[in-house]
Amino acid sequence: MRSQQSILEHAWITVVLANVGKFGISAAFAIIYVWSSELFPTLVRHSGIGSSSMVGIVGTILSPYTMELVG
Repeated sequence: MRSQQSILEHAWITVVLANVGKFGISAAFAIIYVWSSELFPTLVRHSGIGSSSMVGIVGTILSPYTMELVG
């Protein structure tokens, strides 16, 4: 009974850390587009951003299949 009460007392830590992680991911996603637009020269900026976005989307699509192959 004591261990279950201890887990419930510290459940807020999990919630806080999960929200901090979600905030960090959202901030990184917003910052990466600004940073990558400055990374490429003006003449190839749109192609660079488009190809970077495409690679990210392909990675998102393939990640569940990768976990099935590894696991």
